Amino acid sequence: MKKLNNVNLTFPLDDNEKILFKDYAHMHDADDNVNGALYLTNLRLVFVGLIPHNKTKVTYSVPLSRIVDVKPEKSLFILNNVLRIVDCEQKNYKFIVKGQQEWHAQIRMQLGNSAAPASV
Repeated sequence: MKKLNNVNLTFPLDDNEKILFKDYAHMHDADDNVNGALYLTNLRLVFVGLIPHNKTKVTYSVPLSRIVDVKPEKSLFILNNVLRIVDCEQKNYKFIVKGQQEWHAQIRMQLGNSAAPASV
């Protein structure tokens, strides 16, 4: 899972940080559609991907303490494969993942294990 089109999909971990769950994912943003990898650590949710049209590597990192909501959603009105993450500034991160319910459960479990999510 470390490469996508010869782009390294890893990121630096903090000293006390551990990767708990990971898989390939697709991120939809207002500006770009990005293929890459989604990681859940004990401290944050991280997406590392590649913007196809200009081959730029991007990294999005959301500390668990800043996540206020995790919402399973559908793509194409029928596929249960979207996960929407909302942070304390009401920024939405939308990921297409395999195993949507498992991702949802894993993130919820970590939110319960971390400091209470930030309030809006």
